[in-house]
Amino acid sequence: MGCLRRLTNCLATIIVLTALLAVGAYLLLLYVMENELADALRRKFMLPPSSSVTIEAGDVLDSLGGRVDGVYIEASEASVSGIRVQNVVFSAEDLSFDIVNMVTRKNPVLKEVDYAEASFEVSQQDLADAWLKKARRFGVRELSVEFLQDEGELPAVKVSAGTTLLGKDLKASVRGRFTLVDRREIAFQISDTEAGGIGHDIVEGVFVRMAPRLRVGDLQGDLVVDRLWVEDDRLHVAAHTTGVTSLGETAKTGEEN
Repeated sequence: MGCLRRLTNCLATIIVLTALLAVGAYLLLLYVMENELADALRRKFMLPPSSSVTIEAGDVLDSLGGRVDGVYIEASEASVSGIRVQNVVFSAEDLSFDIVNMVTRKNPVLKEVDYAEASFEVSQQDLADAWLKKARRFGVRELSVEFLQDEGELPAVKVSAGTTLLGKDLKASVRGRFTLVDRREIAFQISDTEAGGIGHDIVEGVFVRMAPRLRVGDLQGDLVVDRLWVEDDRLHVAAHTTGVTSLGETAKTGEEN
């Protein structure tokens, strides 16, 4: 009788330990998966290590099958279309990802998203820096951007540039507005020009062809702009997705050639 009791107790102990090991292994696997996925998102969106990435895992089968209920990202800065943006917030629901690519750190890691929202801000200086980087090929050595407050539906802006031609310092400034191209791309459109001695070709090149464009799809492929406004000397952008889409390689954060 005593032997049977000891055997029963031993079997019960083995079952409990096995269950604990299984639960521990699952929790460890889930922890590693969530951390690997968070790192993959930081790499995809070129986020600093300090950025906050929260993964909302679903049930066991979903998680192990490469699907999570949601992702929430907060970052002090990121790069969109080669332009530094700040105070980035990105949330997405029902995402699928490639576990093998995630572990081996190959692209693409993310596959599909059911719905996503994003918002970020662009400072006058960061936009001017991106603009000047392109405009240097026209001999522009200084460039400033000033966001204007007015009653227009889309934000107004003044851009000033300076160059040296035949030993003379020349300046030009234009006023215009940010516009939306298919609600997916934020561009600049001139309304008034003060050439200041700079030729038309240079004005056209600097203020039109070299004007940087913000493509919200660089964050996630199916994003469209909901709101575009200026507040506290920053251009604010809010966007959402229009339906299920493939993430794939959409987060191209390099500057367009």
